[in-house]
Amino acid sequence: MSNNLVSTFYDLQPQAILDCIEDLGQAPTGQVYQLNSYENRVYDIFLESGERWVAKFYRPHRWSAESIEEEHDFCWELKESGFPVIAPFKFDGETRLQWNGLHVAIFPRKAGRNPDELLTKDYREIGSKLALLHNIGARKKAKHRLYISTADYLENSEALLENFIAPEMKRRYWQAVNALADAADDLLADCNYLRI
Repeated sequence: MSNNLVSTFYDLQPQAILDCIEDLGQAPTGQVYQLNSYENRVYDIFLESGERWVAKFYRPHRWSAESIEEEHDFCWELKESGFPVIAPFKFDGETRLQWNGLHVAIFPRKAGRNPDELLTKDYREIGSKLALLHNIGARKKAKHRLYISTADYLENSEALLENFIAPEMKRRYWQAVNALADAADDLLADCNYLRI
C-alpha cells in the first residue's frame, strides 16, 4: 500500500464519504456524522430512503483483507446463531469493499443504549449471551487475527525504543523486559484463543 492510501484515510472528508455511498447505488441526504473510533474512521450516514448506514473505513496497514473478512464472517456466524450483533451488509456476497484503495464495510445503523443499572434478573441473560458468544467463538480458529505475544509486544520493541531509553538504563531495562517476556511466555503457553 502506498503513502497515498494513508493520505486518503487521514484526509477523508464528508464529500468523499458520500461519494463512496453513492458508488453503492444509494442516495445520501448529505447528512454525515463522524462516530467515535479508536483507530478507524466510522461515519453515520443518512439516506434519502430514510435508512441510516454506518460506514467503517479501516486504517491502512493495520488489518489485512483476510483478517477483516474473518471478523465479518464471525459477525455473520454470530447473527445466524441468534446472538444480538450488527453484521455488515453484503454486496454481491462480499462484506469488505474496496474504495479508493481503502477497506470499507457498511453496517445498518441500529440504536442501542446502556441500561441504567444491572438488576439481578439481568445476570442470567448476560451470562447466557456470554456463553453463546464463547461457544460460537470456539467452533473454529481465527487464521488471520493478530495474537498477543511477547515477540510482538516486548521482544521486537527494542528497535522502536532504542532512542528513548537512557544509555545507563538500557542493560537493566532489557533484563526486566526479558524477564517479563519469559514469565508471560510461560503463562501464555497453554492459552487457547477464541474468536471473541
